[in-house]
Amino acid sequence: MSAPITVYLPPFYAMEMGLGLTAVGAVFMLSRVWDVVTDPLTGYLTDRYSSRYGRRRHWLVLSVPVLMLCVVMVFMPGAVGVEQASSGYLLFWMVVLYVGYTVAMLSQYSWAAELTGDYNERSRILSWREMGHLTGMFLILGVAGVMEQFGDVLFDIAPEPGQTSGVPNSLKVFAMGAFILLLLPVTTGLAVWRVPERPRRAADDQVHWLQGVKALLKNRLIRRVLGASVMHGIPGNVMGALIVFYVSDILHAPRWISIVILGYYFFALVSVPLTVRISYRIGRHNALVLCMVLMALITPPFYFFGEGDLVPFMALICASGLVFAGMAVLIRATTADVTDYDNLQVGEARTGLFYSLVTMTDKLGFAIGVGTSYPLLEFLGYVPGAVNTPEALDGLRFAFVFLPIVAMLIGAALMFRFPLTRERQQELRRQVDERDAARG
Repeated sequence: MSAPITVYLPPFYAMEMGLGLTAVGAVFMLSRVWDVVTDPLTGYLTDRYSSRYGRRRHWLVLSVPVLMLCVVMVFMPGAVGVEQASSGYLLFWMVVLYVGYTVAMLSQYSWAAELTGDYNERSRILSWREMGHLTGMFLILGVAGVMEQFGDVLFDIAPEPGQTSGVPNSLKVFAMGAFILLLLPVTTGLAVWRVPERPRRAADDQVHWLQGVKALLKNRLIRRVLGASVMHGIPGNVMGALIVFYVSDILHAPRWISIVILGYYFFALVSVPLTVRISYRIGRHNALVLCMVLMALITPPFYFFGEGDLVPFMALICASGLVFAGMAVLIRATTADVTDYDNLQVGEARTGLFYSLVTMTDKLGFAIGVGTSYPLLEFLGYVPGAVNTPEALDGLRFAFVFLPIVAMLIGAALMFRFPLTRERQQELRRQVDERDAARG
């Protein structure tokens, strides 16, 4: 769901729903900033309240109806009679959608992290989760690709003068929403049915929340991971939010938008197991630093592309996917290691809380990406769908490359010489297991 939210919803609401770039940037930033409150609260609740079905299953199931309602309201506003959405409408439903999305993501990440305490096995399990996530995005963007290539024939839509495709964004967004509504309950049901959970332990729920907050504030390791997570969230969200405009107005190839994005996600899917294998050899934090530096080096050439450069642009986008996607697995597996460190300090596994902080920082990266790049484009005179000046197009190029480069270099600096190595994590895990065994 994250790919269509990043790539297609902002342009759809800015252009076809009439809100404009600045308003959409502000709405998406505010809805993400609100997660600073809701994400840690959700993480705390998912850790505290289990059911006879397990610690995580029931939360994942509860998120499904919330998400399905929000998909209808956000992806299909015309179906509920909304022809021109207000900023308030979009803000309300995006906040509710993100709450449901947070519950679903926290359940998945915590569930996966708790399946094993082994350093490399965590990377492997979380890589399978990430590949499933990327496969879902590949499929849903494939729906948009089919609409771009064949929608005008299927729905008998004539292109506007000067356009290669007459399919509006609203139809693509609607089709992606329908696809989500179809698959979400099916995939959730399969996960709940087939995947085991760690049994509840006597150590769970023994720590007073105030003691837990104090321990969290003293935890330098999680601060570094969260900083890297924010930096990781910026490049993908900046480029994702601007790629529709870039391909349409700089490359003049709007019909190829979804194909370009599909290329990115295909190579992202390929990269995950490769990145994990590299982390086996050099350690997670070293692999993460390497990926961030490579991403910073790959990004500058995007500034120099123009009309007719679709092929080199596509090649560089695919290279970005090859380098960028595995970072998410490394950050989340490192978060599980930091959870072990916290567990030993406070005496309780607070996996949901720690992953809520990571998802919160991911969303802050999105807020920074969309919330700064869209107003910047409007300030520089760029108008979506119009004939723009060379200066305005240079502004689009600048926004596409500047923040991602800076973010990747800062993220690499934060994770350089991270102290929680494989050997240190395994020692922490041994101490946690011995303590839990003594407690019974």
